[in-house]
Amino acid sequence: MRSSQNRILAGALCALVALTGMPASLYAAADQFAAQGNAPAGDKGPNPSPAPSKGAAEARYERALETMQADLADPERSFEFVAAAVAIGDLRGAIAALERILLINPKLANIKLELGVLYLQVGSAQLAQSYLRQALEPPDVPELVRVRAEEMLARAEAAASRHRFSGLLSLAGRFAPASVRFVDPFFGDVVEATLQDQFTEREDYSLQALGSVQYGYRLDSQAGNEIEANLLLFGQRYDVSNEVNTTLIDFDLGPRFYFGDIASQDLSLRPYVSVSYLQLEDESYLRTVGGGIGVRKYFSPRLRAEGYVEAEDFEFTNSERRPTVSNRSGPQVALGGVLSYQLFSNTVLTAGLTLATLDAEEEFESFKDLSFLFAVEQYYPAPFGLTHLPWSTARR
Repeated sequence: MRSSQNRILAGALCALVALTGMPASLYAAADQFAAQGNAPAGDKGPNPSPAPSKGAAEARYERALETMQADLADPERSFEFVAAAVAIGDLRGAIAALERILLINPKLANIKLELGVLYLQVGSAQLAQSYLRQALEPPDVPELVRVRAEEMLARAEAAASRHRFSGLLSLAGRFAPASVRFVDPFFGDVVEATLQDQFTEREDYSLQALGSVQYGYRLDSQAGNEIEANLLLFGQRYDVSNEVNTTLIDFDLGPRFYFGDIASQDLSLRPYVSVSYLQLEDESYLRTVGGGIGVRKYFSPRLRAEGYVEAEDFEFTNSERRPTVSNRSGPQVALGGVLSYQLFSNTVLTAGLTLATLDAEEEFESFKDLSFLFAVEQYYPAPFGLTHLPWSTARR
């Protein structure tokens, strides 16, 4: 039930290179740049190729430098040099090449995003913030690019103070058959629990409130490793069906470690511990204690994957209305994954799967559950300029 850094909005992110304003011939270079040296040892992928040696990388760098110097006004040659420079750790050279591209076309948000990331890596947090904010200014920035830029901007801001805070507040009304609803932080959805017919056949008004607070503490590491803490609060109140009023408190804590190329850090790993508390009808219903590990990987500028595995101890509490619910107590093991792909600049496809097993005290209460998710999200500018962030519609 955990996601990565933003557990509630488990929407898709993108890799470092933005998807707008880049010549078509640069997409291949961008994909190669993002994928350079990130395959795990022993995992060669569908089209294995030997990793370049140090000598080969330096030779590529020298060739790219000569080619770029022959025509400094050619952005494609400059971007090829950026990929080669990052591969051998010449971040300052890569920054200079990207600055030249911006002189030719100052409207390229993708280049500003790259510069923000590189400046962050060399320790210039103020310059990183400046470029990342500029990358977020255009109203037509693709959603995956916007989320990635905001993530990097948060890290740049945290570089100065080490502390990072963020939050979310959401209110919603609903008229539908009464049901127990709770938040699945990994899929980012409010999901429904099965009830008996006398409840699901009764339509009722409800009000739902969702709030979250996220805190990060940056560790003293060039990789940007940090400690993350997430607190989620969810409540639902019905007009008549008070027996399914719901209150949920969920908390997890753990470090996030970044791996991969110094400029992309496209792989992260986060072990965590977690606790949660659920009330029904303002009475204790469920308490959980456990932990797990989550992983996030950017495969290309358009493709991102996220997964987790966790184990929790479920402790149900009997009540006058539910005198035997403690029979469901026991350990639960769950794993899940989400794959997100940016089909067009403002269209994101998401597919997910979770598998959970509960070994309850009473065997008849044990279960195995398999859940699927498929979503299409479309992003567009806010009508009448009501907000500076884009709006979205989704079909799940």
